[in-house]
Amino acid sequence: MEVTLDRVESDITLTTPGYYSTREPNRRCFYNFLVPEGAKIRVTFNNVDMEAEDKMYVRRFHKWQQPHPIDRKLYPYQLVSEKSYLSLEWWSSFVTDGITHKGVNFTASVLLPEDSCYNLTTRGLDYAGDHTYSETFEECLPWDQTTDCTDFPSDTADTFWLLSAGNKCRNPEGRLSQPWCYTFKNGTNCHKRYCDVCNHLSPTDVIKNCAALMSAQPDFCNSSLSRFGCFKSCKMVQPVYKPATCGAPPVPSDGELVMPPSSSGYHQGQHAFVRCSNPQDPMMSSMKCTASGWTTLTHACSASYDQPCRAGWTHHGARCFRYFVSWSSRRQAELSCQAQADSGTLFQVRGVADQVMLRRFRYRHGQRGNYVHGMWISGELSPSDKRWYYTGTTDEMKYFNWTLGAATDDPQKNCVKMTAEYSWAQDAGAWKTLACDDPATVAPYVCQTDILGAQLSDRSELCQAILTRSPYFCNDTGTRLVAHQYCGRSCDRDNGTALCDDPPSPGYTRTSGDPSVGSGEVMTFACPAGLHLSQGHLARACGTNGTFLGEEPVCSATSSSLTVKVDSLRKRPTGIKASCVYILDNEAYRVPMKGKITRWYYFCKQEGQLHLAVFKPNGGNRYKHVGTNSFLCEAGYKREYSVPSGKQINADIDDVIAVMAPKPDTLYANTCDDATNEVMVNPIAWARNVTLLEQSTVFANTTCMVPSLGYRIEK
Repeated sequence: MEVTLDRVESDITLTTPGYYSTREPNRRCFYNFLVPEGAKIRVTFNNVDMEAEDKMYVRRFHKWQQPHPIDRKLYPYQLVSEKSYLSLEWWSSFVTDGITHKGVNFTASVLLPEDSCYNLTTRGLDYAGDHTYSETFEECLPWDQTTDCTDFPSDTADTFWLLSAGNKCRNPEGRLSQPWCYTFKNGTNCHKRYCDVCNHLSPTDVIKNCAALMSAQPDFCNSSLSRFGCFKSCKMVQPVYKPATCGAPPVPSDGELVMPPSSSGYHQGQHAFVRCSNPQDPMMSSMKCTASGWTTLTHACSASYDQPCRAGWTHHGARCFRYFVSWSSRRQAELSCQAQADSGTLFQVRGVADQVMLRRFRYRHGQRGNYVHGMWISGELSPSDKRWYYTGTTDEMKYFNWTLGAATDDPQKNCVKMTAEYSWAQDAGAWKTLACDDPATVAPYVCQTDILGAQLSDRSELCQAILTRSPYFCNDTGTRLVAHQYCGRSCDRDNGTALCDDPPSPGYTRTSGDPSVGSGEVMTFACPAGLHLSQGHLARACGTNGTFLGEEPVCSATSSSLTVKVDSLRKRPTGIKASCVYILDNEAYRVPMKGKITRWYYFCKQEGQLHLAVFKPNGGNRYKHVGTNSFLCEAGYKREYSVPSGKQINADIDDVIAVMAPKPDTLYANTCDDATNEVMVNPIAWARNVTLLEQSTVFANTTCMVPSLGYRIEK
């Protein structure tokens, strides 16, 4: 069936065959909707009354995509197409005996371009509103907590400003069909969801027992991690997006506006691009129009200096560099660099940003095609202490990018060459070691000189605030390029802008290697055994004023409550096995303090009974049961169970958590028995019911499994 929807006929209510009596068996029906170009389709399910074998599928992007089955128990209240295509497919089963099910009743509506709150042509690139939850009513993750995601948008004009956007939905560079956010992450594998930023979907509850949850937990709507699943019952308000406009952007005195100049103003979400007035500083920066005005740039140039780079040389922070294509031995290359200026030397690759920049530069300016020759860079092995130092200096190297199997302690291979760029090689651009004094080994090389009177600048005033929230900002894969583009001073660990020393404190200890770190580098700490972090941060970046950013850690033995492994709640590839009792005898899950288990956090794959218990280690593979909480686990959403006061389990330090479900795949889990690194090996036993679980004492076998499970313990 094809249905046309437009401005005149904007909606229609349809039913599957036989709906008004009893659904007709063995029917296959297609519902396709034709709408004006640029419009979208919304489907509202008025009633879903399906027999167990009936199927309803939806395609909401294009007709060749894999159809998505609609769960007859957890069906969405409404759906909106990604673009101008949506189709439904109905299959009724052969079953007729005793069937009273009606089928499906739904309404399809057209959403015209003028109904959108953002520019559909750019797919919401300009959206800058306050939505913080997905179209499936899952809370968004903060952008600065997702920079290690493999698909994090690390190379867009929006990347830097994303880090100050909290967890608000965005569509960087308009790459996806509409604004979106990450809703959970599993290591570097992160899950994206679209956001209904124009409120085309009505508020609803995706969790079915909201009233009971709100009754059991009075602060549920304010603090529960499941609160967005009860959006309607909690009477949450959908943010309304009304784009603002900005006047002329405030261009820094050392820059000039490049694009797009406008006489009529700029709309919210739009970028204005600025370049440095010095042509040797080629990196452009952007400002963004927001509801409160322009995000500001304090500088357009990455550094201020008394003398620019010479002709043929390229500006990079507080240095000038030049790529020489002439083939030279290592010693010839070194002498050539020294002849360029008093500060001339082979280029010092001081960090990831230097490594990435240099590879990109030589590929653009070196040989063409899919091959670029290797080249000499600074680095020399000391024969006395077997440490690596920058050539001609006593400055020890801290960053390395060796090839696999590089001979890094062989005194006969004591200099560094960056390998060639092969489009087919895994180690392209990595470093190998070669003899410094072999005249027969020749290669191109790259030199650097210091800029006279150079002082690095932060282009944005947000740099220190971002480093406070995200200490690894300067070196994370997803942010390191924009970090050095906008925050040259904050991320300049090697040019003496700041040095932070290990703070003398009896309350915590340093766990990172160096007792001193430069600006933008991170020092990590840990609480002593038996103490817990009660406030502050255990990873802190060094600020430009020589003090650590973030709050000093405070370790305490008297915490009133601790939450354990809530960050583990996510969809995972599989689930736990039926009737298997898993003892989570792992440092990450052991009970950290004496108290009562007051809350369980979990993410279930299938609906079913879940038994969560506490056991006390009793030597070897033996454990003694302490207590159990049992409840029905509903699937499809992060949940928490507030344990009634009379059922709270008393636990001691180093007691262990156990989990069991009678049905398979009840709780999401990663199985890792075949993994190279078995991250969490658990003792197991088998129990058909909760009584046998509580009687279990010997857990002779083991398996590797990581569950979507956490808990809260209170004194």
